This record gives sequence, structure tokens and C-alpha cells, in this order.
Amino acid sequence: MMRVFPLLALLAIVALPGCIPFATTKVASINEIDQWLREHNYAKALSAAREHQKKQPSTEIDGKIREIGKKADRYDQVTSNAIYTLIHNQKISQAKQDLQLALENYPQGKRLNQLHDYLKDSESAQISRLQAQQLLAKAEWLLRAKEIQNSLDTIKPESNGTFTDPAVDIEETAAELYHLGLKALQKGDLELADSCLTMSDRLHSRPFTTSAIARLGVLLKQRQQQQQKQKRLLEQQRAVETKEQQKIRKENLKDSQKLTKKKQEQKKLKFDKLYYSTVSMLKDNQLSSAKSNLDRLNKMMPGNEKLKRLNKEFSAKLPGHVEALLNRGRKLYINGKIEQARNIWLKAQKLDPKNEEIAKNIERANRVLGRLDELKKKNTQ
Repeated sequence: MMRVFPLLALLAIVALPGCIPFATTKVASINEIDQWLREHNYAKALSAAREHQKKQPSTEIDGKIREIGKKADRYDQVTSNAIYTLIHNQKISQAKQDLQLALENYPQGKRLNQLHDYLKDSESAQISRLQAQQLLAKAEWLLRAKEIQNSLDTIKPESNGTFTDPAVDIEETAAELYHLGLKALQKGDLELADSCLTMSDRLHSRPFTTSAIARLGVLLKQRQQQQQKQKRLLEQQRAVETKEQQKIRKENLKDSQKLTKKKQEQKKLKFDKLYYSTVSMLKDNQLSSAKSNLDRLNKMMPGNEKLKRLNKEFSAKLPGHVEALLNRGRKLYINGKIEQARNIWLKAQKLDPKNEEIAKNIERANRVLGRLDELKKKNTQ
């Protein structure tokens, strides 16, 4: 019996961990996810939100995941545009730093990864071009050295001193230029391929170099044909666009002419209506209304022949009409109807603003009316 207890105790110790739940990883809170979101750490925010969704699913966390996705895509677009601008402005170092930080924040960014590949390709192309330039310069020097060696070979052997034979260097440089030319050919940089392969052939002509140059010639011809085809298509497109633009311009011109014609017709109708109304007013000696209409008519069609006659008729009738108004005003004034007299003279003044007699009569009437007002005020006190 004594031996049973240690055995049971041992079994209990072994079985006990299975009964105790293991410590679970802490799930990030919504506030923590929002904080990472504010810091543009979209990778961490998205990872935490998805972990949260697995362990504590809810509509709130579903919405948060969608929000992070939208903001991350927006970040991808805006940041990649800004970095591309830096690259375009030759600020490569700054572009690399910004891109590295952006990829840390959002490694899944499609545009950011495309920019990363673009930068790598650009750097690779720059290195290849730099190598090619160095090799081409070296090749030029080697060609001169070869010419010098050939010249020295025609002289007595003892006269050529310690001149080094460049043959080995020529072969190595030709091989390097050949490989660089093939690489440029594969990447579609036909100009660089042409420079490298042509110089390689000049240094050390071999069948495979000649074959590569022949393939390059085919590609150059194809590209030229493609460029010519694109040029023709572009010219055709421009011709079609020009034709369409001319058609649109003609239609716009027609519409404009129609609109102008319509406006002119409307203006003529308005002018005629006002003109005949003014003729009638002059006939009835309604010179105040006639003057107002004449002012409008003269603005509408200055120099019109019909208007010249009408203006002349108005000018002829004006002095007699103004004199008649003056007399009417005098009679009213004498009869003590000062205000009515002043109103008549004001009408006359509109017709003949420079008439001094009318101005004096109005001034006199105003003085009298002013005194009458003062007397009324005294009497009411």
C-alpha cells in the first residue's frame, strides 16, 4: 500500500499539466491596432487585426481589417508616387531610404514592390553601362596599342624595346564586351549591345560574336519597322483627330453663327419695337419717355440712319417742349402750387440738363418749400 501512493502521486504530476490550460498569447486591443495605424505600421496593424479576428471574431474587427486594407492601399499609392518623383528628380539616395521605410510599414504594397524592382533594375543597368563604358575606353586604347605593335613589328626586333604584347588583354576585353553585349541584348538595350558587340568584333572577331551581331541587326531592323509602323499609326491617328477637330470647329462655327444670327434678329426685333414706340411718343409730344427710349436705342445701335432722323426730330421738338414745361411751372408757381411747379421743372431739367433758367427756378422753389416747412414746424410747436 505504501508503494501505491508514490505511484499515484507520480501519475498526478504527469496528468496535472494536461488539466492546466497553457498561457495564451495576448490579443492586441483595438486601441493598439489604431495606434499602429496612426504610425502607418500597416503590416503590424493588419497582422494583429487578423489574429484578433481568429481568437475574438466580431463585426468591429471585420470593419477594422477593411479600414486597414483601404488605408494601406492609399499609403501604397501616395508613397510610391512620392518616391517615383524623387527618382525622376535623380534623388536616388533619398528614394531608397523612403522606400525601405515604406516597405517596413507595408511589405505587401504592390506599387512599392514594383518600385523596388525598378530601382534594382535601374541600378543594374547603370552598373552595366558603367562597365561597358570602361571596357569600351579600354578597347579603344588596346586597338591603338595593337596598331603601335604592328608598326613596331615592321621595324627591327631589337628596336621594339620592352613593349608588352596586348594580345591576351585584347582577347579578355573582347570576351567581356561580348558578354556585356549579350546581356544588353537580352534586356532590350540594343544601343548598348551594338556598342559592345561591335567593339568586341573589332578587337577579336569570332564566329559567335558575328552571329550575335547578326541577331542584333535583325532586332534593330524589327525595331525600326515597329517604330515606322507606330509612326504611321500615330500619323493616321493624328489625321483622324485633326479631321474630327476640324469637323467640331466647323460645327461650333455654324452653331456660333446661328447663335449670333439669332441674337442679331432678337436685337433687331427689340430695336424695332422700341423705335416705333419712340416714334409714337414723339408724335404725341411725350418727350420725357421718348428721351429715355432714345438713350437706349443709341446704345443698342449707335450711328443707325433711322435713329439719326429720330434724334434730329427730338432735338427739333425739345426747345418748344421745354419752354412749354417752363410756362406750366410758372403758372403753378404763381398760383402757389410750389411743389407741383418744381416737379414740372424737374421733368424739364431731365430733358435739358444744361438749361440755367430751369436750374434757377428749381432752386427758388426749393427755398420757398424750405421756408414753408420751417413755418409748419413753428406752428406745430
